[in-house]
Amino acid sequence: MAGQREESVIGGAAADAGVAAPRAGSRVRKLGLRLLVLAALAVVGYLGWQAYGQRIAARLTLGAPEQAAAAPEPTAVAMVAIAGELSTLREKIDTQDREREQLRAALAALKAELDRETSARQAVAPDSDVLALMEVEHLLRLASQRLWEARSAASALALLERADALLAPLTDPTIVPVRAALVADMTALKLAGSVDVEGLYLRLSALQTAIATLNPAPRPVSMPAADGVARDAESAPVGFWSRLLGNAGAALRRFSAEHLRVRTLDAPPPALLSRAQEARLQQYLELLLSQAQLAVLARQERIYRDSLVRAVQLLDVHFGFDPRAPALRAELVGLQTESVALTLPDIASSRERVREYLARDAQRRAGGGAAMRKTLLMLAAMLLAGGLVYWGLDYARGYILIMIGDRVVQLSLWLTVLLLAVFGLGWYGLKLLWRGLTQPGLNAWRGRRGRREARNRRAVMVALADFYEGHWARARTALVQSAPRSEIPGLNFVLAADAATRLGQDTEAEELLAAAAREVPEDNAALALMRARLAVRRGDETRAVDQLRAALAAHADHPGLLAELRDSLLRQQDWEGLAGLLPGLRRVRVAPPEDLAALELQVYAGLLKGFSADAVGESLEQRHAALAELWRRTPREYQRRGECLRSYAGALARLGDPATAEAELRRHLDRNWEPELVLDWSRVALATPPRHLAIAEGWLRRHGESWQLLLALGQLCRRLAIWGKGRDYLERALRMAARPEIQAELAEVLTGLGDHAGAAGCYRRGLQDGLAQGCFAEQSLARR
Repeated sequence: MAGQREESVIGGAAADAGVAAPRAGSRVRKLGLRLLVLAALAVVGYLGWQAYGQRIAARLTLGAPEQAAAAPEPTAVAMVAIAGELSTLREKIDTQDREREQLRAALAALKAELDRETSARQAVAPDSDVLALMEVEHLLRLASQRLWEARSAASALALLERADALLAPLTDPTIVPVRAALVADMTALKLAGSVDVEGLYLRLSALQTAIATLNPAPRPVSMPAADGVARDAESAPVGFWSRLLGNAGAALRRFSAEHLRVRTLDAPPPALLSRAQEARLQQYLELLLSQAQLAVLARQERIYRDSLVRAVQLLDVHFGFDPRAPALRAELVGLQTESVALTLPDIASSRERVREYLARDAQRRAGGGAAMRKTLLMLAAMLLAGGLVYWGLDYARGYILIMIGDRVVQLSLWLTVLLLAVFGLGWYGLKLLWRGLTQPGLNAWRGRRGRREARNRRAVMVALADFYEGHWARARTALVQSAPRSEIPGLNFVLAADAATRLGQDTEAEELLAAAAREVPEDNAALALMRARLAVRRGDETRAVDQLRAALAAHADHPGLLAELRDSLLRQQDWEGLAGLLPGLRRVRVAPPEDLAALELQVYAGLLKGFSADAVGESLEQRHAALAELWRRTPREYQRRGECLRSYAGALARLGDPATAEAELRRHLDRNWEPELVLDWSRVALATPPRHLAIAEGWLRRHGESWQLLLALGQLCRRLAIWGKGRDYLERALRMAARPEIQAELAEVLTGLGDHAGAAGCYRRGLQDGLAQGCFAEQSLARR
């Protein structure tokens, strides 16, 4: 398989090279086919001409004796016929000669065109270094796919090593940065390490099998010494009363060994468990190990360690009597030191370097071909001009006579032309000198300045295009290089700092922001915005918020600053700060009205959810009043929304007033049915479960089934110990939605019915569903 993959990689690189090279192969094949056809026609014509000449010569040779026998002297008619036939043959021979010459000329033209195509193909064809770089780029792309899709650092490292082996024989010094980036990526992959997922999974499976045989409580132990004493007493030749007393003592010792044990403990002993509780304890311990196995497969470090820590705690508390417990505990503690999370490095830098090298090479080849064509055209023009001049000098030998008084000046025609050209150039130079003296190069300076400004604008536009297309490395370099010639260099440095931040180069971003601060005022909004983003990048949200608020003090209602401050406060869940920011967001219209309404709802729901039941220096009545005031400040349209009502009910429950929370939720559900709020209602409906069960069954008749309502009915039935009805409700809810909380409730009901195997299956399925859905919490599977 590895060989096939390498062949596919090499084939892909070759295919890329074929695409990169000019598609001149088909044209060359067409020219070759045309040459072969013309050559074949020439050969056939020549052979036909030879055969025709031989046939005519034979006819003349055979007819001569017959004519000599018939008529000893040729007549005038025969001579005229022979002369006509000879002229016809000469014409045919001349025609075939002309056709043969035309074929030879066409063949020569085709050969010349084939030579030009071959030379052009050789001029633009990639060399071996470029082909190797193309194959390396393909290997790097495949390594990136293996790393992020299969999460296999080993296979990605193997591909990078293969790419490094291809770069090793190359001698071009410009490839050194490419190989340096490749070696850096290889080092990062080697340092990333690996996780033996299969080994950890199998070790946990073996521990599950061993835990199934543990004894949670002390078991009756036979006393072989007492039996041996009894047998010795029976075998000894003693009397009846001695045997009776010996047997009674042995029976008493066996009874005490079975039902009474005295030993020294370092800690208080655990309470004795029933058989059902022991079975559930073992099942829960096995579920914890199953949870650890699933966490290994999902690479969830926290769940893996928490499961093993809980398993060790249960093993210490309930299985201390079993002699195998210390060995199992040591194995579990050893598994806790294993890491299941794998941090994969970014190996895009080497691929970016390869692409930059290939782009430079393609640009160089294109520029070199254009320069070569331009040079050839100039040479051809110079040769043609030189030939024409030489021909003119040799062909037209005119002269000019100028008579001044009694003197005659004779000049050759070409000398006169040369003098006129020199005079014209001198006159043009004097005009330029005069213009330079009168207008000191103003027009020329304006033209040069305009061209220079156009070049600078083009450089800035190319850098901005790279920035907005996401080519951060190229954009950063181009923006920094074009900053000294830019009309607004501060903007160049700010955007370059943004690109450096996106590349993770925080130190360089700080330097670029410092350079921007020298070009723009210190309180510039763009500069403050970039500093805040850099602080967010470093994880310093508090500093980012402080910088944004200071910038807003100087630039009130700045849309970018308001949007960035909103995002920072949302990440910090600073609902008080967001509540104070809402008027500015509405005034500036940073977002559409529906988005602002959703943000306002989220802010008020967050304020109610984060309301604390205990505050320093405030009594419970004061906290009740504060909550009432907060609820009064909440807009009425949001008071009827489920998010705010759920948070308000939770705050009431934390203040010790679940009855009011239950009444508020019930009134809302009676007016506006929302299945999502039924579970919140069932959590606070603890006072009178029979009445609440009747209310929930009334909702079921009016609004139909939903998994939330069926789960709430199952919870209420469990609290009332109505096991059969609770099981029916929960199974119906499970058919509608496979949720881990439904599995946990059903497991509790099955435990109440005595079905411990079914309860263990529900726990296991709930654990798998929770990990698959990403909403698992360990307490949802633990015993309530």
